[in-house]
Amino acid sequence: MKLYDEEELRKKNEKSKNVKKIILVSIIFTAILIVLTIVSIYYLIYNPNKITITVDGQESENIENMIIKKTTDDGDEAIFFPIRKVADEFGYKSSNGDYGTNVENLENCYVESDNEVVIFTQDSTTLYTIDKTVENNNVEYEELIIDTPVIRIDDSLYIDSYGFAKAFNVNIRIDNKKKKISITTLDRFIESAEEKVLDSELGSLDERFVNQKAILDNMMIISSDYDGQKGVINYSTKEEILGYQYDDITYIPTKKIFMVEKNGKVGIIDRDGVVRVKLQYDNLTLIDNENGLYLAENNSRFGVIDEEGNIKIYIEYSKIGVDISEYADNGLKSGYILLGKIIPVQRYDGKWIFFSINSQKNQDGSNSVQCTRIENGDFDSIGCISNVIRGNTSNLIAIKDYNVIVVQKYNRYGFMDLQGRVAPGLVYSDTFIETTSGKTNYYAIDLNGNQIQVIEELKKRGYNKTN
Repeated sequence: MKLYDEEELRKKNEKSKNVKKIILVSIIFTAILIVLTIVSIYYLIYNPNKITITVDGQESENIENMIIKKTTDDGDEAIFFPIRKVADEFGYKSSNGDYGTNVENLENCYVESDNEVVIFTQDSTTLYTIDKTVENNNVEYEELIIDTPVIRIDDSLYIDSYGFAKAFNVNIRIDNKKKKISITTLDRFIESAEEKVLDSELGSLDERFVNQKAILDNMMIISSDYDGQKGVINYSTKEEILGYQYDDITYIPTKKIFMVEKNGKVGIIDRDGVVRVKLQYDNLTLIDNENGLYLAENNSRFGVIDEEGNIKIYIEYSKIGVDISEYADNGLKSGYILLGKIIPVQRYDGKWIFFSINSQKNQDGSNSVQCTRIENGDFDSIGCISNVIRGNTSNLIAIKDYNVIVVQKYNRYGFMDLQGRVAPGLVYSDTFIETTSGKTNYYAIDLNGNQIQVIEELKKRGYNKTN
């Protein structure tokens, strides 16, 4: 009996020791967890380089590792995103160089989704977009103005958070205290908007890509299920912004206004429901985002108005703007505004004249814009479709770096500057671009058949490079 008691006592002692060991291990393990938690919290709070980024609610460590912080010219610290690397994360195509040209360089790049192409340029606050969902024989670029220029670091172009949101059609919320960036894509907003519209029986969400962008600005364009008439409601509150009374509505994201159509006439209404341009035109097209200029058409005659409806060029011409599809290597993004300042206009006799855009900034941030006729001889055409075919040659309409435009009269070509001066005169039979080893050269053929280096000739005449 005594032996049994001793054996039982021994087992109890061993069991007690094991329990103590387990408790000790648990205490140590818990202490380690507490220390790790404290270290993690400390790291998250005090590590200035750690930023958590979520895309549609899911953390993206890849983008977290890509971003950089940089002090801007204003002295503020901003977050920059590498354009092409982020494009890869979003499943977009991307490439160095300007879109649609044969030359690849590090000063430009573009990204391409199913719906849109966005083009970026180093040190520029102007992006260019192409809506791929619009069927058009000619590529039409739209300007997108951002606050901070695109920057280049090593071989990559970077854009700040505001520019990134505009270029990639996302909403960005930055919580500096929590060091968290929340990115919500347009696709996620569309899903939410469709649910709102379906649940509220408001009608049908407009499916056009440009109109879906209105959701990023807290608005939805809706078609009535009753008669197909369109209106605009607030995305958050579902309050009416524009009533269901229009045959068509097209959103202009860069201006945050609506081009509306009713009974065959078009006008402009802003997001507050204020009529900016009366519904009195057959068609309107935004041609200058910075200055708010629109191509206006009535009865197959064309002119230019501003965003308040003021006429800047009388609506009496047969054509405004030139087709730049033949001039892809010239780097032009608009046939309406050449070199950012000149509007080419064709009269009904077929002759071309030019108007210069004179813009002055007002105290309220708006622009006072005048379009002034350039006094010069009327020209037969603009640009040169070259007869020279060798190597990598292309047609020439303008040289951006020297602010000159190719003009033609009596089958002779010359180079006109922004003041309307043609130097050295209409003395060439042909002009063209030739690209060799990635370098662009400009040539002209004089009336004796000699090939002339255009840049050298311009320099002799006192023309200097503009950038």
